[in-house]
Amino acid sequence: MFVLGCGLLVNTITFTIMRKRGVSLNGCKVFDPKNNIVDAQLIAGAACFGLGWGIGGLCPGPFFVLFSVFTVPIQVLWGIGLVIGMLAASKVA
Repeated sequence: MFVLGCGLLVNTITFTIMRKRGVSLNGCKVFDPKNNIVDAQLIAGAACFGLGWGIGGLCPGPFFVLFSVFTVPIQVLWGIGLVIGMLAASKVA
């Protein structure tokens, strides 16, 4: 909870400053989506991500680090599922 809280604090401050300026710290335009609609696509995507994370115990970032060790078979299955999911999403979206 401490790590989550610190990350939330830093991002809240940073995004508040960037939204007021209209550009990021490196001068790029800030992407600030105005869509606040919770639809079936959002719920399905969140559910797939949560199930994948819960079943595999891996989030995408640490997966790529752990993949270099290549000792746990779930990493292979999770990676295959990740690729299939990305390919399926590119066809649907």
